[in-house]
Amino acid sequence: MSLDHLIPQDVFIDGLVNGVAIPAQSSTELYTFGTRLIDFVNNANNEYWAGWHPSKTDQLIIDRNNIHMIDIALEAGKLIFLMPSNGAAQDLPKEFGHGAVGVILFCMLENEQIKETTAPKAVEEPKPKRPAPNFDML
Repeated sequence: MSLDHLIPQDVFIDGLVNGVAIPAQSSTELYTFGTRLIDFVNNANNEYWAGWHPSKTDQLIIDRNNIHMIDIALEAGKLIFLMPSNGAAQDLPKEFGHGAVGVILFCMLENEQIKETTAPKAVEEPKPKRPAPNFDML
């Protein structure tokens, strides 16, 4: 399934502009939601890192290769994307978009709009055996 089928463009744009619905409502639920999102980003095989904002207790930061890429505000029932003041979102729109896709996918998992599955193991064909060299031919 392609990403376009998973997250339609209008849903993606609406999420960036208006925020994404999340199940967390109370401050405790928002904290545990944020912690799960941080773990999701940090445990994925990617170049992104997430953590709590050092001075804003209701916000997360996401960076890519030590470039502050996305700020995320958590409100009751909503995750809001914010652009950091360093201009990275404008200068690196593709990287900003990839990070946002990961966050939206996490929200979709949390909202049970999609289910996480394990990928089937790749079938590895055995390498053909090479015949042992016959030095008697020389």
